[in-house]
Amino acid sequence: DVDMQYRLGCSDEMIGIGPATTWLRIAAEGGHAKAQYNLACAYKSGEGAPVDYKESARWNRAAAEQGHTEAQCNLGLSYCKGQGVAQSYADAKGWLEKAAAQGDELAAHELGKVQMALAVQARGHIAMFSGREVATGLEKNR
Repeated sequence: DVDMQYRLGCSDEMIGIGPATTWLRIAAEGGHAKAQYNLACAYKSGEGAPVDYKESARWNRAAAEQGHTEAQCNLGLSYCKGQGVAQSYADAKGWLEKAAAQGDELAAHELGKVQMALAVQARGHIAMFSGREVATGLEKNR
């Protein structure tokens, strides 16, 4: 049962160690959106898994496609930065719009920056994402 596997992966005794990630992976592979999101965060932070931005983006996408708001926001930010995916403001905009539509304030804030970057690019200029997440390395991990 993927819910039980997810709960095992999130238990206080296992957080940040290999067995927790193993249970999260099993639940994630079973289609559990929260497990997919948490596994993405583990790959992003290196807590319980090696840092791997491609895997982080992969699991954020799986959760985002199921409507997980935080995963949608994080995937949008990954597209802004080209972290684990090819940099694309158009793709970032799509994921940030989905998260913002569900009330995610960070996504709504970053969406404004992405829309400005797209407007700059439309005029033939180079745009670079310079949000606080890029400058500080902070991610939205809940």
